[in-house]
Amino acid sequence: MEIVPVSLGLSLQDRIAICKDAAFVIGVDDTPLDLLEGCSALKLVQLHGCGYDRIELSGVLEMGIKVATNGCSGAIPVAEQAIGLILAVFPSAAVSVGECEGL
Repeated sequence: MEIVPVSLGLSLQDRIAICKDAAFVIGVDDTPLDLLEGCSALKLVQLHGCGYDRIELSGVLEMGIKVATNGCSGAIPVAEQAIGLILAVFPSAAVSVGECEGL
């Protein structure tokens, strides 16, 4: 197996030329259907997010290519980080929450 990074700054035709024999593609940005149509050996597209909004899903599935996401695995750590930042910015919020317990 060979891992080949493909710059998003390349033209679509250049990206197709690089990916044409790829078995799978990791999509980190919008993944155009034209790119995937140029990949004759493609079996899987792994998306970098938790949704299917950056790919034309019906077109990809019609080509017989499977599509996977990361299943929102980062949702809990992101929420924890947000709460931590809120408490860091507003230190009195932790005291207020403590005073409200038992009401």
